[in-house]
Parts: sequence; C-alpha cells; structure tokens
Amino acid sequence: MEILKAMEHAPLPLDEVIYEPSIEELEGLKIADEMKERAYGELEIQIGYCNGNNKKLNAVEYHRSSELDIAVDDLILLLGCCTSERYEYRTDRSAEKDN
Repeated sequence: MEILKAMEHAPLPLDEVIYEPSIEELEGLKIADEMKERAYGELEIQIGYCNGNNKKLNAVEYHRSSELDIAVDDLILLLGCCTSERYEYRTDRSAEKDN
C-alpha cells in the first residue's frame, strides 16, 4: 500500500509518541485523493500520523466527523458514543466489575 511505503520514513521513537496531524508528503499521495473522494465526499482532509510507544493513557480526542486509522502495528482504541449520557470511561481493571 502506497501510504505504508511512505510511512517507512517516519520516525518511530521507543519511549515517546510523536503526533503530526498533517504531513504534506502523505496528503500528496494518490491514495489521499481516493480517500477524500470515497470516504469524505470530496471534503478537504488531513493525513498525518501518531507514532511511538505509549505506556499510559493520558489523552483523548473528540471528533465530530469520521476518522480513518490505518494501523501498521498493534494499537488499542477506546471508543465511546458522543450521544451517550456517560462521559466517563474507566480504564482500570475494576471497570470489568461494572459491566
């Protein structure tokens, strides 16, 4: 896949995470035009990356539109519904007892 080949040059730190929301090189790929047309109805898009190794959960994101994630390696996504009345998501092991 074209985007995976381009990502071979992106840094992958062992003890931190790098977040780059918009990379010109990735946004200039042919696949970017295809994603813009097929997934986003020709709206403007950004293509970036989040690379590295994280050992803690210290940030969350909220999006009002769709996001496509292409995983090159293992990852954990915690997803919640924005229309839910519950805005607190427990990530500790004791949360298993609540379900």
